[in-house]
Amino acid sequence: INLSMYAVADSLREVLDSRRASLPPLQADMQLPFATALLVDSDRRQVLEVFRNWTAQSEMSHYLVSSSAQANNRPNECLAALSGITAGDQWDTVPWCLHSVGRYQEELDTVRAGLRAKPDNPMLAHREAAALAALGLGDEALSIVRASRSIDAGPWRFAFTVNAGLELLAHGRPEEGREALSLGIAWYEDQPPAESARALHRFEYGRALYSAGRWAEAREVLASLDVDLANDPQLFGRPIPWGYHNADVMLRGFLGALAVRLGDQEEADRIDDLLRNTDRRFLFGEHLHARAVVAAVRGDRDAAVGLLADALSAGKMWYHAWPGVGPRWDFHIDPDFASLRGYPPFEELIGPQD
Repeated sequence: INLSMYAVADSLREVLDSRRASLPPLQADMQLPFATALLVDSDRRQVLEVFRNWTAQSEMSHYLVSSSAQANNRPNECLAALSGITAGDQWDTVPWCLHSVGRYQEELDTVRAGLRAKPDNPMLAHREAAALAALGLGDEALSIVRASRSIDAGPWRFAFTVNAGLELLAHGRPEEGREALSLGIAWYEDQPPAESARALHRFEYGRALYSAGRWAEAREVLASLDVDLANDPQLFGRPIPWGYHNADVMLRGFLGALAVRLGDQEEADRIDDLLRNTDRRFLFGEHLHARAVVAAVRGDRDAAVGLLADALSAGKMWYHAWPGVGPRWDFHIDPDFASLRGYPPFEELIGPQD
């Protein structure tokens, strides 16, 4: 499952299910119900219930509850579960929880404590910028983004930069946000040809252009990738990077939104029809989320909120464990949902569920 090999995982689940009576408690009470809830029912709320009911009161059980609570947008429950963990650190999760409930100063303090121990951690650099942006300290947030250029985090580092730029835009700091996005785009454009040709790079580069409002350029990059992915389903490699197992569906969402933005309503309708008729296992609501994006960009707020709610019910995650990693953004900074900010049904849907 962690490698996005869902069909393989489901075949193993079937073997376990056939031997349920002989399974030890860990597999019978937790692993099998978890796999069934996720792979058969695509129900992340049911997954959380499985972990809540697991009788083993260990640090692992607390961790599983915390991660599943996070996937269900229950930051307070996530924080409570993390309080039962002493081993290791949770600097990747606690700041997200605090940000989700508007405790930005606590988020900043927590992140800076983490940075004292791990000064080159790109996740912490991103979360520091996000907290500063939410606190209205755009200049300081941008300085963090500039400094993060020296952090080597492989292909993800400027996905973090793009996300920081979107945080700045979402929190009313457009000038700093645009500069952060420009820094990320410049990095993608400065990579050697071998790196630039990789599917993951092309996706993230197109996403960066999109986030900066460079619609025509983003369409060129993402449409080319869409064609190549249709011709070669293995384009992202094996195992598929986390978050990209439905990259073809998410590409259609981007291209549908771009068609609307560029005035090509016929193409937007065609893509929406494709998404409506997409039917395969392990979608986890991605096709519904893609349709919600297209509806939101069109200005149909009720349809967008309804489709997004359906996507969440069908297994769409509320967040990406590493912001910027994966084909979409967290809902509260997603530029395609900017027109929905302040709309009560949308705010109620994406707000903390606990």
